[in-house]
Amino acid sequence: MDLRHLEAYVALCSALHFGRAAERVYVSQSTITRQIQQIERELQVTLLERSRRRVALTPAGRTFLVHAQRMLDEMREARLALAGAAGPLQGHLVIGCFDGASIYLIPKILAALHVAHPQVVVSVATVSSRDAPRAVREGTVDAAVVVLPMPADGIQVRPLFHEELVLTLPVHHPLGALRQVPIAVLFDQPLIVSRPGQQTRRLIEGAFAAAGRAPSVAFELESVQARKDAVRAGLGVAILGKTSVLPGARGTGLLTRPLSPPIYRGIGLASRSGRTPDPLVAAFGQTALATAIQLGCKPAEDALPAGYGAPPTSTPAQRS
Repeated sequence: MDLRHLEAYVALCSALHFGRAAERVYVSQSTITRQIQQIERELQVTLLERSRRRVALTPAGRTFLVHAQRMLDEMREARLALAGAAGPLQGHLVIGCFDGASIYLIPKILAALHVAHPQVVVSVATVSSRDAPRAVREGTVDAAVVVLPMPADGIQVRPLFHEELVLTLPVHHPLGALRQVPIAVLFDQPLIVSRPGQQTRRLIEGAFAAAGRAPSVAFELESVQARKDAVRAGLGVAILGKTSVLPGARGTGLLTRPLSPPIYRGIGLASRSGRTPDPLVAAFGQTALATAIQLGCKPAEDALPAGYGAPPTSTPAQRS
């Protein structure tokens, strides 16, 4: 048994389908079938229950998955450590990011990354979270900053941090007198939102539904900057990611207030699965997390206060 067997097993446990797992680790379906059989013979246990319609883990299979993932993680960490010991990181990294992150968060991450790794050149492409899986799979980008949750078919997603969504108002709006704004107070406010189907909009709609009503949508604008400009012009209010309306990114004529209950969205880093992790992608992920924490976001593994979009308990981050 070697690392390729472990990678195949972990991929199969994720996909629960031999064909899709084979695609993730770039082997044929017969090869991954043979690798799993070799593991079972060596361990003398049945790891998977197979039928024509489904693949399921046995109790032994679930136990082995924990150890297989741990061994792969430790080997990846060792490779990263050796890569760092071999000399400074250098190379070209292409990062995709959704529109809201490009305004303030990504420039902050790039500044910190340049200080730590000055020989790394980064190109940034605006890619929606909906389109990010395809961009990662096709190699258009090396990794993508995305809003969670998202389908992980053919990619791996490492949760990084939780970002609070805040109410964004014109500077003289009456709701600015409140320290926190209950979502129910916004029922009759004209709301400026993104297009239907985007994850952040779904979170907002879910929060309104939980409070008892649908939002009163006034405008659907694609970009965060356009939504901020519309709010500034007095066309309505918006609920935006906190990092896109921090003082350095907000501009004049706007103010923000926290919502009650708060709304959170998960932010993660999507990259290709079935490969040895790219040290450049790993460095970017570490820098992104550290930068987001400095800007007031919470690590993905931290428990959040009660609020819409917040998990009831802390959720372990998946290793990339």
